[in-house]
Amino acid sequence: LGWASRTPLAEGLWSAALRLRWAALGISLVSWAVLMAFNNHYAQVQPPEGVLDAARTLRGALGWWAIVAACGWAQRAFTRESPGLRQASQAVFCLYILHQSVIVLLSQWMRPLDLPWGLEAVLLIVLTFAACGAAYLVLRRVPGLALLVGIQHRARGQQAQPSATSSAAPAS
Repeated sequence: LGWASRTPLAEGLWSAALRLRWAALGISLVSWAVLMAFNNHYAQVQPPEGVLDAARTLRGALGWWAIVAACGWAQRAFTRESPGLRQASQAVFCLYILHQSVIVLLSQWMRPLDLPWGLEAVLLIVLTFAACGAAYLVLRRVPGLALLVGIQHRARGQQAQPSATSSAAPAS
């Protein structure tokens, strides 16, 4: 999706995401609620194969509708280039590469703490973001390691490519 979103293959993708952001958000929330009801209903019992297939399909669709909603809302929120947006754009691939390993390490580290699931989830999210952000800030200064985690250095004064959001007109 990332690479293809900047090619002619995706002509109209960003405007469609912007236009569909409310519907995508609504569909995502309803899908999530249906899946929570499914999980609650079948917590102790194996669901019929057809129902399980439908839940798997819905789970996959939920992921894509959430992505469409996030892309649409990001276009609405980030209508202008800024130093913070450029920094986030440079960091996102590094954070993507690191986050899964960090989650695994942190979850194993927190396991013996036997925290309530809600607290553990929030703590895991916050610590993952903090650890990945700190790693980005350190790794971007080490040229060989920076390249391994997807951080590209630009020559001084070189501008980033214009983002797809910078040309999007704000819509309600």
